[in-house]
Amino acid sequence: MDEESKILHSAEHVFARSLQNLGLDIHVRKADTDEPGDFGKAFIKETIPIEKIEEAAESTNTELSKNLEISEYEFENMAKALEKFNKLRFNEDRIDKEGRIRVIKIGDFDYSACKHQHVKNTGEIGLFVVTKVKYLGGETEIDFLAGKKAAEYAIKQSNAALDVSMHNNLSINQINRFIDDLKARLKGSEKEGEDLLRLLLSESKSSILVLKGVKLSEKMPTVSKFLKDNPDRCVALLNETQIFISRGEKNSTDIKTAAENLKAENLFIGSYDDMHLSGKLTDVDRVKEAILDFIH
Repeated sequence: MDEESKILHSAEHVFARSLQNLGLDIHVRKADTDEPGDFGKAFIKETIPIEKIEEAAESTNTELSKNLEISEYEFENMAKALEKFNKLRFNEDRIDKEGRIRVIKIGDFDYSACKHQHVKNTGEIGLFVVTKVKYLGGETEIDFLAGKKAAEYAIKQSNAALDVSMHNNLSINQINRFIDDLKARLKGSEKEGEDLLRLLLSESKSSILVLKGVKLSEKMPTVSKFLKDNPDRCVALLNETQIFISRGEKNSTDIKTAAENLKAENLFIGSYDDMHLSGKLTDVDRVKEAILDFIH
């Protein structure tokens, strides 16, 4: 194990204990820090709120700054280890309780059964930062950095935050609120866009709409809702290069025949069935004229 991996793995021990000290009954399924690389990765068998992860990261850095000595102990079995360290952390799924147990002690802060190598003192680690959190099937996947790479990452993040604040006339502390407000405005715009599309479909006699500069895939859910409420309608959406046609359950438009006619004239490339047509088109105006003949 190289020095970088030792730093990452030792930092992971302190971070796991910091999470546990927040009252979380965590179980670290796996911690990938053995191979040389840019980051460590911890897989935890619980869903951990981001606020708790942030709090644990702060606690981790507090403990690392204390220059805690890291030492190791050998025991005949798990029972003997627990006699010495009753708050011992260990992975039930990956340890032989009857075999010899190696325990890594970090000051009086953490005691963990572990086979890997570690640094001698938390002062060698320096800084710890969480870089990404993902939630997968009830588990939490946490990417982190420690040591020199963590410091480099922290500086880049700080500079990025400073750049956002300067370009938007914000203090650093106002950035999160700025992002939340921006998300709210975008969500409102999306809702307005959906309402407008439904209104256009309701008022369109031909149900053919040309939407320039719009991704048709993003409009399909709105069309589906419209057709559920209006099962006798058939809707055709076009942009500069794409076409999407869908009909309601009570509509009799022959979409298959329409698709084959468009293909025969080299106007359409894509897939279709009795209810839907989706793909690329070569000439918006010619396609619009062609589909006017069969949508009713």
